[in-house]
Amino acid sequence: MALVVFFAVCDLLLSYRWNVFDRWVFHFAHLRQLPDLVPYMPTENPRLRDTAYEVALVALATNSSYHKDLLSTVKSWPSVIYSALPVISAIKPQLNTSSMTDSLKEALAELYVIAGQYDKAFSFYADLMKPELFDFIDKYNLQDSIHEKVVQLMMLDCKRAVPLLIQHRDLISPQEVVKQLLNADVKCDCRYFLHLYLHSLFEVNPHCRLPFVWELR
Repeated sequence: MALVVFFAVCDLLLSYRWNVFDRWVFHFAHLRQLPDLVPYMPTENPRLRDTAYEVALVALATNSSYHKDLLSTVKSWPSVIYSALPVISAIKPQLNTSSMTDSLKEALAELYVIAGQYDKAFSFYADLMKPELFDFIDKYNLQDSIHEKVVQLMMLDCKRAVPLLIQHRDLISPQEVVKQLLNADVKCDCRYFLHLYLHSLFEVNPHCRLPFVWELR
């Protein structure tokens, strides 16, 4: 296989025409060795057909050995040269399976951003505990999406999460915040988070705290 890659790269470098690149892309895809060619694929001068890039990304996505390469490729390739939707469709069957690595989750989140589906990207960023999550919420006005990720937000940065949850208690009620914290199935100091939240809630409106006092006992 190394010899095939060598001849392919030589052909690509000597010709540097988009149709030659396309031919090799689909040849490697047929051999199920396309990930070996991905690092040599140009993104401009020449720019290949959209399908060539999509096929390459799908090849990386469907092999767990290349999930880190998929993530780095999605981050480095210009998003205008391909459609994210076919790649997303190829990843979806892997959700909730053993092949769903963190690198694949992050790549999927990046692809959802490219596709303009920011709420879906937020869900994966929250599960991955990405430090920039709060800035992502502000950038794309995703306050409506926080109602399912209370524990992750608190674990990531409770000092930013508490004001966010208090400010948007019309979107996620205090009852729901308390419920998620008490029922958390991850190892964290949820009682401490609950205390911080209820204390801040009391400062905003003392009457809001009373129904939840028993939860702290």
